[in-house]
Amino acid sequence: MTFIGGCLQRFWYDQPMQKAPFIFLLAGFVAGYGVVFTWTKERAPEVVRAMARAVPLSRPGELPPPPPPDPALVQSLTDRVKQNPGDFEALIELGNIDFDQSKFAEASGWYEKALAVEPDNPNIHADLGTTYFYAQRIDESIVEFEKSLTLDPTHPQALYNIGVAQLHGKNNAQAALEAWQKLVDAHPTYPRIDVVKQQIEALKAQQTK
Repeated sequence: MTFIGGCLQRFWYDQPMQKAPFIFLLAGFVAGYGVVFTWTKERAPEVVRAMARAVPLSRPGELPPPPPPDPALVQSLTDRVKQNPGDFEALIELGNIDFDQSKFAEASGWYEKALAVEPDNPNIHADLGTTYFYAQRIDESIVEFEKSLTLDPTHPQALYNIGVAQLHGKNNAQAALEAWQKLVDAHPTYPRIDVVKQQIEALKAQQTK
């Protein structure tokens, strides 16, 4: 939807189409990797898209469920894709709608089609990785985050998300630490950067034990 307890982030197109938000990680951390791991098991990670208007930070489950999608909008977007399979904005919008409804397999299908249109779009690679993470396709999610970072080495959501996937999916604290340190260095004003820094310190402290 990640450690910092919390959520991965997904890119959301605001220009001209997307309305959906950043969803960010819940606040707080605990020192010691064993404690961190237990804590994050109790608060399942949340993956989020990469860019959009911000929403208040919330713990998982505290945000109300999204409203059901507008059937007319879905039909309109589907018709657009039928008429033009390369309609990038319609593909992304359909992916985002399915993502909001936790239909991650369906969302990944739309993002995959969008990447066929724009294969070098780092935001869509990050979003596809997000859906893979939620579908427990951890290795594939990391591959997509890496592709995003190849195209944009300081892509903030990809750096954040790959750290989440490495720590919570692969139990690789060092890889998570490296990704989050790059995030801090490249984006010192990133939302909840204080929580990211705290998590970095917790992981470093564990490494010295």
